[in-house]
Amino acid sequence: MVTFTVKDNKGNPIALSTLGSLSLTMVGPTTDYGLTNFGSDTTSTPGYVTESTVATSSNCGGDGTCVYTFTHPIPTGAKGTYAIGIEGRITQTIYPNSPVSQSVQYGGLNQVIYFSVDGSAVTPRRAPVALANCNNCHAKLEVHGSLRNNTVYCVFCHNPSNTDFTTRPTSVVASDKTLPNQAINLALMVHKIHTGTNLEVNFNQDYIIVGHGGSHNSFGAAYASVPSSIPNTGVRFPTMSPTGGVGDTTKCYMCHVNGSEQNLPVGLNAVTDPQGMLNPSPATTSACTACHLTASAVAHAKANTSPKFGESCDVCHGAAGAYAATQVHAGQ
Repeated sequence: MVTFTVKDNKGNPIALSTLGSLSLTMVGPTTDYGLTNFGSDTTSTPGYVTESTVATSSNCGGDGTCVYTFTHPIPTGAKGTYAIGIEGRITQTIYPNSPVSQSVQYGGLNQVIYFSVDGSAVTPRRAPVALANCNNCHAKLEVHGSLRNNTVYCVFCHNPSNTDFTTRPTSVVASDKTLPNQAINLALMVHKIHTGTNLEVNFNQDYIIVGHGGSHNSFGAAYASVPSSIPNTGVRFPTMSPTGGVGDTTKCYMCHVNGSEQNLPVGLNAVTDPQGMLNPSPATTSACTACHLTASAVAHAKANTSPKFGESCDVCHGAAGAYAATQVHAGQ
């Protein structure tokens, strides 16, 4: 059972019936997401489950406080800490009854709570990046029609098990349908997106995600190489922040906090990467080769991964290693 409130910025309650959508998403454990099965009907949401609460207005009080009970239970034998996040949006008319009247969608901030499922201490998921850092460049990061706008919530869906498998068959670009599904684990995805057009310039590759509505999102193609008939969202670096500061992909601290780029995800869930050179890819290998995208780099990582003991990346590239991220990235 989840208790939540829905209010406007003045503290007035908002009736659920006036919202375009309002959903709760459950995921766990926080050690790493992506492997929990919430039921046979959740195959389209690997590792998590999302339920709409809009139809529960009868469970709401006059002060905007509502109670919702998940129809999908916490799996039997679950251990550790799980999380629940909320997403919702409302459509409002601005400048009504005027020549410039228009409807605008607003998304509420994705709040996330953590709770123990077995009586153990509540342990939030690691937070290697900060939303405030994202907004130094993006100003206000929000995607999926403003529904998702908090990095601690993004990782619910963008987990190691997930790909664009639900949307790729509907792509508006025919060639996308013939390719394997694309990995969308957040570490891999963000590193590739921020490598941007250098994916094609340096590695002759692209990173294409088929989004909702079959949208073709090309983050790596250089502009000159894209036919005018294909939409392109190629990303270029360096980037400039709203304050005029210029950064580049070697400055890990632009996104990472507390030196988290040195805390390699050794031992975490392997990443499903159908278009990658290594599938599945161990967690650290996946994150690093998203940028270091050469066969030799992948071979180096695989050669230093034991079938029995896993990745050994931290020996050389961990915080105390001779080739730690802060040592090899010149922008530090």
